[in-house]
Amino acid sequence: MLPKIKKLKNGDTAVFRHLKREDLDEIWEIFNKVVSEMKYIPVINPVTSRFEKENWYYRQKEENNIVIVAELENPNQIIGQCMIEHIGWDAAIHVGELGIIVDPAYRNIGVGKTLIQEALNAASKKLFEKVILSCFHTNLHALNLYKKVGFQEVGCRKEQFKLNGTYYDEILMELYLKDFKYRE
Repeated sequence: MLPKIKKLKNGDTAVFRHLKREDLDEIWEIFNKVVSEMKYIPVINPVTSRFEKENWYYRQKEENNIVIVAELENPNQIIGQCMIEHIGWDAAIHVGELGIIVDPAYRNIGVGKTLIQEALNAASKKLFEKVILSCFHTNLHALNLYKKVGFQEVGCRKEQFKLNGTYYDEILMELYLKDFKYRE
């Protein structure tokens, strides 16, 4: 049940809760940090337009998607976000696609795992029956985390993305929510 307060591995305390409109600038700041790393998501250009940020927010609300944020308790600062959104096909209304970003300064301390678990928990209470995701083959930490949470690898698209002259395979994963077990 959200909001949830959790002590992170670095000693900070974070609140995991649903998205608020006032979170937008911080969420997109983190997104742009991840874009600048050029190794985790297939996006090249940062998002700077107020229109694009607002449009994303209202689309999440309109489509009844799940967006969970992690916010440090002190100081109040967004450090990550996980969403499960409808994929747009009428016959796939039961399928959601997971996307996650975590501020580089707050990785590997439990933020990502808790975000994913809270998003999956919320998804299991909605129409979703299955959640899919994709990940670069080089992102071993994320792939291991997804497997720990219960995702199964179901495919690979070879050399699907090319960033800075480097090819990345896209690993496809899925999780049936009936099989999801929340673990601390």
